[in-house]
Amino acid sequence: MAVLLFLSRFAFRGTVWMRRASYVLALVMCSNGLLHIAASLTLGRPAPGVYSSPLLLAAGAYPLVSARRYGRQKQA
Repeated sequence: MAVLLFLSRFAFRGTVWMRRASYVLALVMCSNGLLHIAASLTLGRPAPGVYSSPLLLAAGAYPLVSARRYGRQKQA
């Protein structure tokens, strides 16, 4: 918990390495959500985690959009 509190300083400043880390984490979250949906399509029945995967996709898409938007504002 203390590590996340320490890292929040860098996240609110929008440092480059923190934005890159958020891209990686967001891509992992989105791919996890997509894999849960794909697994349920191939199994023919709902796979474990398929009902929460839209929430996982939304939680992964938000950092992608906000980090990109913040990076563009900082360049201008």
